[in-house]
Amino acid sequence: MKKLQPNHRRKFNPKQAYKDYTDRIHNELEEKGVVFFCPEEQGGTLHIDTEYLTLPQDITSTLSHELGNYLNAFTQQKLYMRTLLGWAESYMDEAKKDYFDVSKDLYSKLSGSGKLSETAKERTIVTDPKIAPFYHKYQECIRKVSLIQSAIENIEDSIFLISREISRRTSDFNNENRNYNVGK
Repeated sequence: MKKLQPNHRRKFNPKQAYKDYTDRIHNELEEKGVVFFCPEEQGGTLHIDTEYLTLPQDITSTLSHELGNYLNAFTQQKLYMRTLLGWAESYMDEAKKDYFDVSKDLYSKLSGSGKLSETAKERTIVTDPKIAPFYHKYQECIRKVSLIQSAIENIEDSIFLISREISRRTSDFNNENRNYNVGK
């Protein structure tokens, strides 16, 4: 490896270092055995049967073995969505850091005047043409996190619905067996 001379030092880019940090953390966690779930089509370990990610119109008339397929598909999808949520939160943190880094000088300047409220400072900052793209990216990341969280909640509701139908059938089956045994 060639040694760098003091006058040939490489410049340090903190934005790149932060993004490299996310990749490094991901790799370190994988080396320690953390499994980041994703579908097999993307090289992952999940085998999601996407045909079962659409609930039937009447779940009560669905065959029992199909209920298991629905439960399996939605549970695996939830694993995947939580993995996506983790990455979305990581990207949101990156976007927030970038936004704060690019806006810190203007914020300091506006804070020195002492005449503006925090809301007025923020509105001034986010309308600056150099800062606005970073703010919009940060806001977009916040929205993505929110949408993924909503999707996970919907999946949880679906899993509950399927599980409740399975429990109802098990209870019905046990009652029928009991009635049959009592009737003997």
